Amino acid sequence: MTITIPGVLPSSNAVLRWHWTRRARLWREWSRAVWAATRATPRTRSVQDPVAVEVVHHRARLLDPDNAVGAVKPLLDALVAAGLVYDDSTQYLRRLTVIQRPCHRATQRVEASIRPATAREALASGR
Repeated sequence: MTITIPGVLPSSNAVLRWHWTRRARLWREWSRAVWAATRATPRTRSVQDPVAVEVVHHRARLLDPDNAVGAVKPLLDALVAAGLVYDDSTQYLRRLTVIQRPCHRATQRVEASIRPATAREALASGR
């Protein structure tokens, strides 16, 4: 399953400097966006199955690699809240891949692809 959400996730460096109410607003906004993007999507697997998630940032201005990875935390929490991922621990989230692609400012978006984890990924996580 792939969901597309318009907009960009702020860098983790920026979020760390925000007041807690602004961070909470960010989490609520992304939870609503994920819910809206997936409300009509049929669930084809058990929510407790281990998954692999690939997040693609389409951004006009690319982030440092560590900020790109840290920026996906609100999205992962929103996927958990929407029931698409059981938990963001390594028991259920076996692989997280974060990719950045340049784009025009008007087409900035985040794409999240969720698929069942392979047997190899399950072995690599130690479970």
